[in-house]
Amino acid sequence: MLSRCLELDARCYYIYMDLKSRITWIDVARGIGIILVIYGHALDANSIRHLIYAFHMPLFFFLSGIVFHHKKEDRFVPFLKKNVRSILIPYFIFAFITWFWWIFEANTMSFKIGLDQFLSIFYGNGADGMLRFDNVLWFLPCLFVARIMFYFVTKYSQYNRRRIAAALIGFSIFGYGIAQLFPNLALPFGIEIALTGIVYLGVGYLWNTQTEYWKEKFHKHSKYIFAASLTLCLIIAQLNFQISGYHIDFRINRYDNYFLFYTAAFSGILSTL
Repeated sequence: MLSRCLELDARCYYIYMDLKSRITWIDVARGIGIILVIYGHALDANSIRHLIYAFHMPLFFFLSGIVFHHKKEDRFVPFLKKNVRSILIPYFIFAFITWFWWIFEANTMSFKIGLDQFLSIFYGNGADGMLRFDNVLWFLPCLFVARIMFYFVTKYSQYNRRRIAAALIGFSIFGYGIAQLFPNLALPFGIEIALTGIVYLGVGYLWNTQTEYWKEKFHKHSKYIFAASLTLCLIIAQLNFQISGYHIDFRINRYDNYFLFYTAAFSGILSTL
C-alpha cells in the first residue's frame, strides 16, 4: 500500500512539474490556432475562409519553432526518437482509427479504394485523392519533416542566427518555386510543403532566441503591434485572394503571390502573439 501511495505521489509530482513548465502564452496561441482551424473548415470558399487560411497553418509551424531548443536536442538520434514519439506515433494512431471508422461507415466501398487509402497513411501526404478519410492529418508528417530538416540547418549553421536566416530565405524561394513549377507534386510526408513550413518554424526559433531587449519592446507596444499587424494581415490576405481568386492552402502547396503570402502570414502570426 505504501509503495502504491509513493508511486501515485510521484506521478502527481511529474504531472505538476509538466504543467508548471508549460508556457501559457504558447498554449493560448495554439488554442487560437485550433479554433481558427475548426472555424475555417466550417466555412465555405465564398466566405472569409481566405483570411483565416492566410496565416493559421504558418502559425503552427512558427510555434513549433519557438519550442525548438537546440541545447536540449544536440544529438540527432534522441531528437529523432522524440519527434517520432510526439508526432509520428499520434499520426499513425489517429490515421488507423479514422481509416477503420471510414471503412465501417462506407460499407459499399470497393476493396481497391479502401486499400489505396490505407497505403496513403504510410505515404503521409494530404494531396487530393490521398487521406480522404481524414486529410487534416497531413500536417503531422509534414511537421515531422520540417523539424528534421531544421535540425540539420541549425547543426550545419552552428546555431549562427545570420546563417540560419540566410538558409530560411533560400528555403522560402526554393519552396515557392517548387510550388509554382510543380503544382501537382505530392512527395512522401509532404516534403514539398515542408520546404515552406520550415521557414515559419525557423523564424519561430529565431524569435525565441532574440535578446530580452527586443522582447520587452514587443510587450511594451503589444497593443499597437496587434492593431497594425492584424489590419495589415486582413488587407494583404484580401488582396492576395482578389488577385488569384483562391485562398492559401498549405495542404495542396498553393501560396499565390510570394510577397503577399509571406507578408499576410507573418502579420497574422504577429497579431496572434
